[in-house]
Formats: sequence, structure tokens, C-alpha cells
Amino acid sequence: MLSTIGELNANVRYKKGAMNEDGEIIGRNACEAVARQTEYLLSNMREKKSTDEETKRTNGSVSSNLGTSGDTSTCEVLILDRSFDYVAPIIHEWTYEAIIHDLLNVPNSVYTYSINTKKGVEEKIAKLDEKDALFVELRHAHVAKVMGDLFEKGRIENEANQKNASNSDIKRMVQALPETLARRAKLSIHTSIAAELNHVLNVCDLALIGRMEQMVAFGEATSKDIIHLLSSPPSSVVDNANGGGSNAPSTITIEQMLPAAEKLRLLMIYAATHPGKIDEQEALKWIQASGLTEKDIDTVVKLEQLGAKIRKTDATTSKSTRMNRPRVDERLKAPSSNQSEASFDRFVPRVAAMVRELDGNSLSPDDFPSCSVLPSFTNEANGKNSDGAKTFQDGTNIRVGDDGSKSSGSNFSARPQTKLGRWALHARSGSAIPDVPSRTGTPDSFTEDDMEKKRKIKKKRLIVFVLGGVTRGEIREGFHLSEELDRDVFIGGTNILNPEAFIGDLMSMEGSLTLQSPSRVLSSPSPPPLPDVALGQLHPSTPPPHQHSHLKTQNANIASPEATKSPQMDPKELEKLLSGLEEL
Repeated sequence: MLSTIGELNANVRYKKGAMNEDGEIIGRNACEAVARQTEYLLSNMREKKSTDEETKRTNGSVSSNLGTSGDTSTCEVLILDRSFDYVAPIIHEWTYEAIIHDLLNVPNSVYTYSINTKKGVEEKIAKLDEKDALFVELRHAHVAKVMGDLFEKGRIENEANQKNASNSDIKRMVQALPETLARRAKLSIHTSIAAELNHVLNVCDLALIGRMEQMVAFGEATSKDIIHLLSSPPSSVVDNANGGGSNAPSTITIEQMLPAAEKLRLLMIYAATHPGKIDEQEALKWIQASGLTEKDIDTVVKLEQLGAKIRKTDATTSKSTRMNRPRVDERLKAPSSNQSEASFDRFVPRVAAMVRELDGNSLSPDDFPSCSVLPSFTNEANGKNSDGAKTFQDGTNIRVGDDGSKSSGSNFSARPQTKLGRWALHARSGSAIPDVPSRTGTPDSFTEDDMEKKRKIKKKRLIVFVLGGVTRGEIREGFHLSEELDRDVFIGGTNILNPEAFIGDLMSMEGSLTLQSPSRVLSSPSPPPLPDVALGQLHPSTPPPHQHSHLKTQNANIASPEATKSPQMDPKELEKLLSGLEEL
């Protein structure tokens, strides 16, 4: 990819391996291995290009256009693994594209729907990609705003149909008929998607779950609050009672209506953001309250393989829990923003702050060392003022422990809170941030030529690559950061994750970090039977069209994690590979 975009002089940095309590690196440091291999290949390509350029100069030929072969870095590359943020792949994202891939069955971004024709009901497919202009317009907007926008667009189309048209209007309508039909077809598709999303959100009461997730992530809710929510009646039952329905007490609870995968995600968010809280007693309480299994608890504990502190130990105290709480960034909202949307949209993927630190040259060189041999240059737009102090246009603040101190579990320095920048004052709906700042002074002091020259100043590209996969929420932040920082920001990874895939990867991890001890085996009563609507399995067979991934039948086949384990490598081969990497 770097050679394709002509970035052979990349400054490659990587995240150092996570440490356990004994100061040992957990597992192999894959980030360093990939970073050094990348730098090795880039070095070879630079050497080859330099040789080719010298040959062409000797022969009087024109040099190739495969990047540059100078001695200054022109691009910043940061290689991470999922241990840098293990909350982002689990928590619900409420923007349109992310929630579609979270809640609906859209393999390879293909949505299947049905239409009524003269021949009967026919199945159609729609690809949700860059060629769909309406999807591009809506994909980064909050789902509530999307539903409102689609309703308004539908109302405008209906009014246009009912309007009395003159002969000239009819002529223009006939000329624009293909475009009009295509636009209305896209509107119909996305209206169908919105209706399906709305149905799932209501059936599973995900609005309440989403708010609870945000409160848990920021330390504002405890396990008691979660269990109380699960034991509460669903919103539909409460609304029915308030509307004059039956006064008989309801025996249905949210726990019974909520898919197992959703309950597991809620527990994982709690365990990841409240270190050292899970022991045998706590696990048994969760099993009884949520209907989860011992295997689900084992999946939660496997977050420790990503550096999380899940299990309670003899050294665990309330103070250590606060001190070890991972850094969680919160989005600052403009005063005019929708407060209802804000309650769902507070969590910001960790990668956003890291990219800003990379842009501002404030990313710790100790925690994120460089393996490049080229000197890096400081961009003129890094935000330093005349006295050397850095200024930031940041839209996040840092959540720390309950005692107000910064979490010691964070590898990053806390930046001071600042006023909202221009980018934060815009609705997060994919709307463009103005390129041109407000003009001040006289025309002589600020000319269009000055602005044009400023635009032409080359800024280094910022590239983040995540081993283990990247979420759609993190990709969305890349779009916003490109506008905010006025430079190319690429955020990608080995694959695009959704919560189901991430949990499946955790389940298939080798090794078992159970809470069981030789003297006592964790046991629990069988979970209560769940109604059909509450049957969300982690690895079900592909459901038929229009069937939401949360609303699958109980008899769906579940893929065994053992069937997807990675092949074993011979210890001698592994030792040989590691020694080869050290030589490189």
C-alpha cells in the first residue's frame, strides 16, 4: 500500500507490547515484528529506486514516479494491535453505517430486500458502497438523524408527485426521469433499512442498553445498575401499561428479551472498564442474573490476553481498580447538539486521540518507538505558537479514576481541555468542515493568494494500521480527522471488525483463563428458557433475508471455536522465525 501511494520514506512506529504485572510482554510483540519487516521492505525498495534513478540519469532517461528516495520521511505510519483499545470493538456505535453492520445481516455490505411486482414478491440486493450517493451522505450520521432525514426526503418526493405541473415542468421531469427513478429507488432502499433497524432497536430495547453501555464505560454505572436494568420490564410493556393496558404486573424482563450476545457485550464492557472486579462469586452472580454460561464468562476473562485486568486478585482494592482503569475518551458536544443523541454518542474510539497526538508530535517515543532509519521532519502545521507551546483543536476529554486522578494504566499523557474547535461545532453527519477560515483584517493583510499558498503546503500523511482488525467507528474517525487536521488520514487494519467477529476471535483464542480453582468448581443453575426473540447466537448459520442477526432461531447451528483454531507451529520453527526477526 505504501509503495502504491508513493510513500517509500515512511517513518514507521509501533506500539510496544503490553506488560503483565511482572513486567513481561504478553505474547509476541506482533506490532514490532510487522513494523521492522515493513521498514526492511521499504529500505529495499528505496535502494532499488535510488539505483534505478542513477541508471536513468546516466542514460538520460526520465526518473520513475514510484515515490521518493530522499533521506527525509514524508509519511507517518503507526502500527497497533487490538490491545490499544479493546472497548471499541464491543460497544455499540450509533452512526448509520456502523449500526447497519452491527445489527443487520449485510455480508460484504450487500443488503437483501423484497419488493412487490406483478409477478409477485421478488428479492433484490443493494450494495452499500461509495457508488450509493445517499449512503455516502448518511453513513456517518447518528441513526436517529438518519431516520428524520429519510422521512423529510420522502415527504419532499411525495409533495413533488402531487404538485400540478405546467407543460415546461413536465418536459423537465421527463428529461430527468432516469435520475429521479434512481434517486427514489435509493430512498426506498434506505427507508427499508431504517424501518428494519427501528424494529430491532425496539424489540431488543437497545436504546436502554446503549445508554447503559455509555454510563458503564465512563464509570457512572456499577454492576448493580446493570443487573437492575436486566431485571426491569421492557419499554414496550411499560408503555403499554402507561397507555391504559393491563394493570397486572409483568413477568417479562429485559433479560429475557435481550439476545445473549448483547448481554455478553454489556458484561465485557463492564469488566474491561472496571479492572479486577470478576471473581468466582461475581461470575456466579452474573450467570444467575443474565442467563450467560461459564463459557461466556471465560470469553470475558480472555480479554486479559489483550492486556485488560479482568480477574480479581488478593491485591485488588478499590484504589487499584480506579488507578488501573483504562483511558476512555469522551466526545465534547456543542451546546446546540441533540442531547438525546449525545447520550448514545459520548464514547470516542481511542485511535482518534492517538492520531491527534501523532499529528502534534506528542505521541510518546518510549511507548511508540520508531524503527525507521530516516530522520523525521516536523510539519509546519503541528500547532506550535511563537513561545513554543502547542495548541490543539481537540474534541475529546479524558476520563480518569473516580478520585479525579489520571489513570496509571494509560500510556499517554493527558492533554489539557480546550475550547471546541470548528470541527466540533458541526453535526457529525459527514458534513464538510469549511476549508476557508473566517477572513479578518483588510484585504491587503489577507489575500486569496495567501490562502492558496497555504493549501499547497504539503502535509505528511498519517496512516494507522491495526493488527487484529479495525472497527467502522474507527474508520469513521479517520474521515473526521482528515477534515479536522487538513491532511490525509488513513485508518485500516487486517480486516474490518464487527462485535460478533471480535467476540468470535476471543472465543477461539487458545488457552483458558478460567476462574475455577482446584478446590472449588464454578457451577450455576441452568439458565431460564428464552423466548424466540431473545435468541442471538455468536456464530449462527446465515439467516434468510430480512432476518436480523439478533433475532435468529434457537436451532441455528453454532460454529465451534475449536474448528477455527489456527494451525500449531512447531517450537523449533517458531524459534528459528524469531531469531530471523532479531537479525533483521
